[in-house]
Amino acid sequence: MTEDTELHKGKLTVLSTDVRMMDLAVKSVVDTKKKAIILDGCSKLNPYLAAKICKIYGFDEKIVLERIIGARGFTAYQLYELIGKLDEELLGDEYTYLGVTGIDERFSDEELDPDEGRWLRSRCMKKLKMLVEEHELYSTLIRGDKDG
Repeated sequence: MTEDTELHKGKLTVLSTDVRMMDLAVKSVVDTKKKAIILDGCSKLNPYLAAKICKIYGFDEKIVLERIIGARGFTAYQLYELIGKLDEELLGDEYTYLGVTGIDERFSDEELDPDEGRWLRSRCMKKLKMLVEEHELYSTLIRGDKDG
């Protein structure tokens, strides 16, 4: 990544907008020629936004979009499972970037017991921090809509 970003390899960065997350994912893919993975817990993953960002910067959108992998977790348990399976996906040196949306929103769902939600969120955050450090990834989290 270039000097003008706030990202640091091996550290989680918290953002408040999906536009900035997608911008950083696109730039990381172009800069490193590796893949990005985005786990979406609040329906913010937008491939059209990635294509638009590519056009703005003059990047080849077909190549970039092939390198951005997305997965959606519609429930807290699905997002928890996706994060749990990252070990398998991140093996090797294919990835440079990990983005996660809705971590706060998904685990504070009204249908989820608050104690269980806090436990699941805590486990996910520990796992994410460990993976980002271990694989030296650029990484961002997006705060959910419920967080303001």
